[in-house]
Parts: sequence; structure tokens; C-alpha cells
Amino acid sequence: MNSKVICPISGKPMLPSFSGTVLGKYNVEYFYCEESGLLKTESPFWLEEAYTNAISDTDTGLVERNIHNSHILETIIECLGLSKGCLLDVSGGYGMLARLLRDKGFDCYTTDKYCQNIFAKSFEPKENFKAQSLFAFEVLEHLDDPTLFLTEIFEKYQCKTLVFSTLTFQGC
Repeated sequence: MNSKVICPISGKPMLPSFSGTVLGKYNVEYFYCEESGLLKTESPFWLEEAYTNAISDTDTGLVERNIHNSHILETIIECLGLSKGCLLDVSGGYGMLARLLRDKGFDCYTTDKYCQNIFAKSFEPKENFKAQSLFAFEVLEHLDDPTLFLTEIFEKYQCKTLVFSTLTFQGC
């Protein structure tokens, strides 16, 4: 393993922090950036295998989190005046959040290249889709380069507003 890992946010070298097991079988090194606060793994060589099942069968909080997020987003959308445009849940999994927001009257769509859209099948963005706002819940912590992902989605959907959540921790 190359010990010189560069933070995709700050561009600074990251410090080895600890190792852990991924997918129950791969020993993986984790690195921490003191400047950005980012904790990330070594280059994720296991992603193709991990995304054969994008959502774990053991994720018992999936429905509850989506319902909770839809309530929070309803308030944010109304407060920021975003309710008149198209909304897009990027990496939206089964499409549950988009479905819940549509049920509340919002023009919400979903996309996820690793997961089958079950709940909002008719509401995936077509070519040249433009969004008023993007949502990314539980996404950024899974990316090798979150800055690149954000740059790409902002450009693709011609949007400058992102509402997101990510897993946080108390620094190393």
C-alpha cells in the first residue's frame, strides 16, 4: 500500500489512522487529513463487489431514515423557495426519498447508478435534465473523491444547490 495518500479536499498528505475489515474479508487502511477533517480508506479496490448489492439486507433503518429525511427536506425546500423547480436525489437508492417527496407534492426525481429504482421508476432524469436542487443523503462518505463527484453533478444537472448529509465522527 502506498503510504502517501493525498486528501481529495485539501490536497494535503493524509496520515495513517487505523485499519479495519471491509466486506468481512479485506484488511483496509484508513487515513485522516488534519486540515479537512476527512477520514477515508485507501483506494477502494472492493467497490465493484460491494455494489453488487447496493443496499444491505441488514439495513433495518432504511425506511425510517427516508421518512425522517423527507420531513426535514420538506421544511428546507419551503424555507429556501425551492418548491417550484425540479428536485433530484442523486445516488437515491431505491427511490424512496423521491417517492416520499412526490407524495408531498414536490417535483422530485432520483438517480443511482448502483441501485435499482423501485419506488420512483417513472421519475428518473432524462438527458439535459436541470435541477433546482440536488439531494445527497448518505452518499459523500462512500466516495473516493467527493469533490470530483460534486463537480460532476453540479455540471451535469446545471445546479448550484445541494442539500446533503454525511456520516461524521469526532476527529482522530
